[in-house]
Amino acid sequence: MEGISPASLALCEPKLELVSAFVSATEHEARANSPARAHPAVAKVGAWCVAGGWLLIGLSKLVLVNTFGAAPHRLSTRLLHHGVELGRHVGLGMAFGVVAYVWLRVGPRSRRLRACAVTVLALVLGTLFLSSDLSGLAERTADVVGLSPPRLLASLVLGVALVLAALVEFALHARLGYWPLLPLGAAVVLQYLDSTVSPMANSGAHFFLSWMSAVCVAPCLGPLAARWAGSPWVNGRWVRFAVWPVVGLWFFWSVAAPQRHSVQIDIARWPANLMGMRLNLPFAVTPSRAGRTDVTNPFFADRSRLPHLPPSARRLLPADAIVVVISIDSLRADVFGSAEQAAYMPTVSRLRAAGVSFEAARAPGSQTVVALAGISTGTYFSQQYWTREPDDYEYWLAHDKSRHFATDLVQAGVNALALPAAHWMQADWGLLRGFHRNEFDESLARWSTGEEVTQRLLEALDSHRAGPTLLFAHYLDSHAPFVRGGEHGSPKELYLRSLGFVDQQVAQLVATVEAQGARQRTLFIITGDHGEAFGEHNMYFHGNTLYDELLRVPLIVSGAQLAPARIHTPVSLVDLGPTLLDLHGLPTPASFMGQSLVPLLEGRAMVFERPIVAEGLLRQAMVFDDGYKVIRNQREQSVELYNLSVDPGENHNLSDDVDLSVEEHLLALDFFFEVHTQRSHGYRPPLRK
Repeated sequence: MEGISPASLALCEPKLELVSAFVSATEHEARANSPARAHPAVAKVGAWCVAGGWLLIGLSKLVLVNTFGAAPHRLSTRLLHHGVELGRHVGLGMAFGVVAYVWLRVGPRSRRLRACAVTVLALVLGTLFLSSDLSGLAERTADVVGLSPPRLLASLVLGVALVLAALVEFALHARLGYWPLLPLGAAVVLQYLDSTVSPMANSGAHFFLSWMSAVCVAPCLGPLAARWAGSPWVNGRWVRFAVWPVVGLWFFWSVAAPQRHSVQIDIARWPANLMGMRLNLPFAVTPSRAGRTDVTNPFFADRSRLPHLPPSARRLLPADAIVVVISIDSLRADVFGSAEQAAYMPTVSRLRAAGVSFEAARAPGSQTVVALAGISTGTYFSQQYWTREPDDYEYWLAHDKSRHFATDLVQAGVNALALPAAHWMQADWGLLRGFHRNEFDESLARWSTGEEVTQRLLEALDSHRAGPTLLFAHYLDSHAPFVRGGEHGSPKELYLRSLGFVDQQVAQLVATVEAQGARQRTLFIITGDHGEAFGEHNMYFHGNTLYDELLRVPLIVSGAQLAPARIHTPVSLVDLGPTLLDLHGLPTPASFMGQSLVPLLEGRAMVFERPIVAEGLLRQAMVFDDGYKVIRNQREQSVELYNLSVDPGENHNLSDDVDLSVEEHLLALDFFFEVHTQRSHGYRPPLRK
C-alpha cells in the first residue's frame, strides 16, 4: 500500500510494526476506496483475527461444558474431551486463518466481486452441510409458515448462507476502532443457538454456527492480533519449526486418532461440539470372530426359510372382536410412574389399572418413522430397504418388500383400518401397509389434529356392524413443541398437558364403545412410539439417542377378557404384530423378529428367544436378560456398555473397563446385525434423520 512508508515502519519497534501498517493501510483504503489488494501486514493481522476467533469460541465451549455439563465418571475423560475439542477449534482456526490471508492477498480486488464470491461460497457450503440438518425443521414447520418443505428448506439454507456471507464481509472490512459490543453480542447469540441444536445428528449446523461465531469475534481482536502478529516470539524461527507442527499434529489427533469410548460419548452428550469433524476410519473396535461362540438362538440366524410360528391354542378374543391400537407420540413410560404425572392422563390410567401393563416395554427406535415401521413389519431398521426419491430429502420405505401384519389380517377377513395423522403414514410411504383403508386428505393439511383423528375413529366405530375389526391410530398432538399444552409453563409441563389433551380423545373413544354396548368385545392397546428427553444425558427432544428415556414406553392392553396384571418381563413393540396376529388366531411369519405376548396376557409363563433391539441414526442397541445394554455408534465409532440393574439411568459407561474385542454383549449385537442387515444390490442402511 502506498500509504505506508517503509522508512517509518523500520523506525517502529517490532511489536508495533504491524499495528502501524494495519491502521495506515486500512484508513488509506477506506479514504480512497482503493481496489488494491491488502498489504501483507493487514492480511497477516486478518489471519490472526480469524484464528483467534476460533480459539476463543473453543475456549468458551470448554467453560460452558464445565459449568453446565454433568461430570463424567473419570476426570481423564473430561480432560481428553477438552483436548479433542480444543484441538479441532485450533486446527480450524489455523486453516481458516490461512484462507483469510490468501483471500486478502490474492482475492478479487473489487469489493462487490468479493462480496459475490463470498456469498456464492456460503451458498455452496450451506447446501452441502445444512440441507440434511435443516430438513427435519422444514418438515415440522412448513405448515406454520405456509410453505412446502422443499421451499422452506431452500429458504432456511439461503438465509443462513446470506447471514454468514454478511458476517464474513463485515469481518473483512471492519475497522479497529469499531465498537465491539455488536459483534460480540451476535457471537453470544450464535453460541446460545449452537448449544440448543441437537448434538447427535446436526454436525453441519454446529459447524456453521461455530464458524459464524468465530467470524463475529474476529474483528474485535484487531488490536490484539496486530500486536501478536508483530511479536518476535510469534515470528521466531523456532515457532515455525516447532509450534506449528505440534499444532498440526494436535489437530490431526483430534479428528483422526481413535479415542476412548467414554471420551466420544462425553463429547457427543454436549451440544455445540464439532462431532462431524472425525475422519471415517475403520471401526475402532472389531469384535473378534474367534471369541464368538456358536449361536443356537433362531433369532440370530437367517429366518427367511423358517416355518411360521403357530398361534396360541386358545383364542383370547371373540370372533367379532374390536381391537383399537392407539399410538401416542413421545409417551414416556415413567409418565405413569408417579401419581402427579399420571393425573394428566386419567382415562389411560384407568385402562392401565384394569388391564395388563407391560412395565419394561421398549420401542425399536427413538423416531416415529422407525418405530411405526418396526411395529408394522416386525423388523428393524437395518433389515428394511430405505430409499430416497430424487425430489425428496428423506428416506422412506416406498420400495421395501417387508411383510406387514395388516396384510395377513386382511387376508383372514379382519376389517383393518389405519387412520394416519400425517401424509407420510399412508401406505405409499411404506410405514403402514396392508390395511383395508389407509388414506389421508392432503388437500386439507399435512397433519391431522387429535380431534380429526378421533372423529375418524368414531365414524369407523359407528359404521362397524359385525366381524372382527382392527383400528390403528396415531396421535401427534403430544409431539414437540407441545402446542396442545398451552403457551405458558416449562417444557415438561407443556408436554404433560399435551398428553392430557390426547387422554381426552381416548376418553371419547372409550365412552363411545361403552355407549354402543361393545365394551365386552373391545380390546384397547395403548402405547407410545418413543419417549422424550428432558435433560437426561444433556439431551432434549427425541430421535438423537438410544437411551431408555427415549426407548422405554408404556404398553397397555385392556379388555374384558384380561385380568389386571403388571408384567416386568422386557418386551418390544416389534412384539405387537405377532400379538395382533395371535389374537386373531393367525400364525406369525418367520420374518417377524418379535414374539406374541398372548401367553403373558393369559397369565402363562413364557420364554422369549428374540432379543430386544433398537436402532436410529446408525446407532444400534441391544438389551440382555442379565441387565446389560450395549449401544454401538457406527458414525462416531464408539461403544457404550451399561449395567441397567445398578445403573438404570445409563450414566456409567463400562466400555473402557473391558476388552471389547471379546465382550460377549458386543459380540452378540455384532453377530445379530451381521445376519440381519439388508445388503441387496450393494445397499447399505442410510442415515435417516
